[in-house]
Amino acid sequence: MKNKKLYPFTRNHYFYGKLLTVRDFEEEQKYFNDKRRLTNLLLHGPGVVAGLDIVKIDDKTISVEAGLAVDYQGREIIVPESITCRLDILDGFERLFHIDEVYLCIEYQEETKEEVHSIAGAMAGGGMDSDFNRIGEGYHLFLTEVSPQKEKISLSCLAKVQKILFEQTGITIKQEIPYYANPGQTVLIRVTIEKSNVALPVEIEYKIISAAFSNPILVQFKEEEIHTYQTIDLTYYVPIQKEITRGTIPVSQIDGTVLIGSTSYPILEKSLASLQIVFRSPAEHIIQKYRKLHLEDLTGERAEEMLYLAKLQLIRRNEVYYIEEIKDLPFGQVILNNELLTLLLETKTQQFYLEEQISTSEQAATNQLPVEDENFLKFENSFQSTSEEVSCGETYIETELHSSGKTYYSDELAHGLGIGNVFLSAAVETKSDSDMPILIFGDPSVFSKGTYKTGLPEYQLAVTVNPSKGTFRIGIHFLGDIMAAHILVRWQARKVKQKDSSSKVKVNLEPTTARIKPKEKIKFDVQIEGGESQECNWSITDIGGGWIDKEGWYEAPTREGVYEIIAESTRYPGKKASAFVVVKKG
Repeated sequence: MKNKKLYPFTRNHYFYGKLLTVRDFEEEQKYFNDKRRLTNLLLHGPGVVAGLDIVKIDDKTISVEAGLAVDYQGREIIVPESITCRLDILDGFERLFHIDEVYLCIEYQEETKEEVHSIAGAMAGGGMDSDFNRIGEGYHLFLTEVSPQKEKISLSCLAKVQKILFEQTGITIKQEIPYYANPGQTVLIRVTIEKSNVALPVEIEYKIISAAFSNPILVQFKEEEIHTYQTIDLTYYVPIQKEITRGTIPVSQIDGTVLIGSTSYPILEKSLASLQIVFRSPAEHIIQKYRKLHLEDLTGERAEEMLYLAKLQLIRRNEVYYIEEIKDLPFGQVILNNELLTLLLETKTQQFYLEEQISTSEQAATNQLPVEDENFLKFENSFQSTSEEVSCGETYIETELHSSGKTYYSDELAHGLGIGNVFLSAAVETKSDSDMPILIFGDPSVFSKGTYKTGLPEYQLAVTVNPSKGTFRIGIHFLGDIMAAHILVRWQARKVKQKDSSSKVKVNLEPTTARIKPKEKIKFDVQIEGGESQECNWSITDIGGGWIDKEGWYEAPTREGVYEIIAESTRYPGKKASAFVVVKKG
């Protein structure tokens, strides 16, 4: 179907004696196709529905996994089975011989099939005596260096404005600021820094100011580990002043500089956006803004946009290329079905509940422990300065109807974090007047009277931990009678993860890229920063890719190609660096 106009709809009107022609049957197909495609586009949106993952097979070859997508005309694009292909056979490759960063795209394609004899064509004299019996719906894979305009491939422009602050010498700085905010609300500002073929370190600093913010926002980034190609996302959660009045508040940047190597560049863009302070929910304003869009804005203007399956980072030397990195769906063109959205919502709810538990548990534990306990303070500070492992669970403790003055214990329980010190907190679960479950942390006597009365007698709750076994036991002592056969206690254990001594180790390899002739030799130098040993193991990823000795002397093979050299620290396995050798005659 070459007609890209999906509406208005007309369908056949059948009556006895009607003469059906090719036009009538085409109209029949178009009616149902266009309705389905308009529904696809407006109710589900464009993007990848499932599959279509891009897998690197070798230096020059990728695999496109089977999958389904919907394009910007609502047409289904189906890849029925995985396909493997070299990049240099894809359309567009020959035009990109000098480009190191390309996009793999997919678009809908139709082709005619099953050539058959045409009676009408043969009888017409001079006409075609054959035609095609079927139209096959397929796809077309191709490469391009052109990135899309975000406002065309996404509806994010309804909620936030993106501005390019700086774009030169391979460095691009983009910033996203929401359109709408309520007084007292916290908004998210995102800064994205993109490096493209820049082998120098980058340092960025500027301030974001606005009358809506209590204080200026200092945006800082300093590249510690140098990458030629890199994308960095910086996020800032900014509170809006409660006293701010409704209106449009400008947001600007000041004191902006970009340091590339030893050269400094100013950020000339001053006006970043205008933040609209509103008193209704920002979501209501976004919906209202969407409803005011013309139908043509959602269908016609975006019809030519394609789907970007991957961003490919290449190492190229004239006709020789090597796939260095693949980033799937670089512009987030994805469709989430209802089942997946439900799962994500459940996961988010559980995460929120767990975070609330952790926050409440930490606060209660802090309130109960004496400040003068220096050993505990050291232990608690270790949790704040390092990452943690967390586990949680529940146990029932059997009680008696006349429990006053008695102590009851749980079984010996395993917290699941292994041997060693853990911080463990526990809370008794009961129900409120509305029959909703509530957790009681700390001293329950605080809630023994008044509005917040829990209905439980006063009790003392304690936990003992056995670090050598990785177990614990909960004890509860009642000061009054409890009218229940058992109580439910929920617990949470946290354990400090030991810091990895190799976290600051970095392997540097020079040169990172070299070009030599077959059978020539070159010396690679390795430096291991932050480590106690400079010893390393050398390897070549490609079979028949040459030879390298323990001193770093590499000898090229007779075969031309691009070969990867890897130096991995002997003392710190997993810490390694790569270099690429382009072997070419002449």
